[in-house]
Amino acid sequence: MGLVTQLMEYGRAQSWVRAIGTEGSRNDPQARSDAWQDIDMTYFTTDVTQFDFEDWCQTFGKPLMCQHLVGQNLFNSEGHQWDVHLVQLGGLARIDLKIAPISVMRTYLAADSLNTINWSRNSVALTRQPDNHTHWVGTPDQAQFDAALNEFYWCAGNVVKCLARRQVMAANEINNRNVRPELLRLLAWNAAIPLKGRFDPGSEYRYLGARLPRVIQRQIMATYQQGDLVASRQSLQTELMAIQWCQTQLVDALDLTLPDFVVPSRRQLRQWLKIDI
Repeated sequence: MGLVTQLMEYGRAQSWVRAIGTEGSRNDPQARSDAWQDIDMTYFTTDVTQFDFEDWCQTFGKPLMCQHLVGQNLFNSEGHQWDVHLVQLGGLARIDLKIAPISVMRTYLAADSLNTINWSRNSVALTRQPDNHTHWVGTPDQAQFDAALNEFYWCAGNVVKCLARRQVMAANEINNRNVRPELLRLLAWNAAIPLKGRFDPGSEYRYLGARLPRVIQRQIMATYQQGDLVASRQSLQTELMAIQWCQTQLVDALDLTLPDFVVPSRRQLRQWLKIDI
C-alpha cells in the first residue's frame, strides 16, 4: 500500500476528519512523478485541535525530523487557524500534513487550481480535476515590465558596489536574492509568449530551462559560478548579456517600450565594471 493511500485511510478512519484534500506537484499534470515528490495533504475538520500527532506517529513511525507550524493562514484563508506538520520519514518520504477548518474548503479550492478534494464524509461535490492555471505567469504589461527591469538594474548596481569593496559574499547574496530572480521572471514571461501566457515555470523556475534557447540556458547556468571576485563579476556580466536579449524579445513581441533608464543604467554598469577591483 502506498503512503498516499495510507494517509487517506488514516484520515477516513478519524471521526473528526470531514474531508481530505491534496495539493502540489502530485496534482500537476506538468510535473514528472518520481520518488522525490512530497506528499501535500490536508485534513479538514470542525476542530483543528482534535488532531493527535503522537497517535499519527503510531501509524506512520517516528519522524526523523519535523516542523510544527501553529496558527498558519494558508491559501488566502485569513482569520482561520491551520495546524501544519512538515514531516521527514525514513527513505525519501516527506509529508506536508495540514489540519484545516472545514469552513475554508471553498477558499482552499479557489486559491490554487492544483488543490482538490479527494474525499468527503458527506459526499460534498467539490472534487475536480486539478490543473496549473493559477500558476501561469501570463505576459507583462508596461508597468510590470518597467518594475522588473528597474529592480534588476538597481540591484545590479548594489552588486557592483559590493564587488568594488571586495565583499564577495554580500555581492553574491544580492545577486542571488534580487538580481537573478528578476532575470528569471523576465525569462519566464518571454517563455510564456508562444503559449499566450499559459506557462507555469514551476517552483524555483524548475520548468523554465527547457523553454529557453540553449545559449541562454548555458548563460544562466554560468551565473551560479561565484566562487571568487572574478567569477562573481563575470556572473553579473553574463546576466547583463542575458537580460539584454530578453528585454529585446519582450519589447518586440509584446509591443512594449524599453524604459528610459535602461540604456544609461547599462552604460553606467559597464563603466563601473571596468574599474579595477
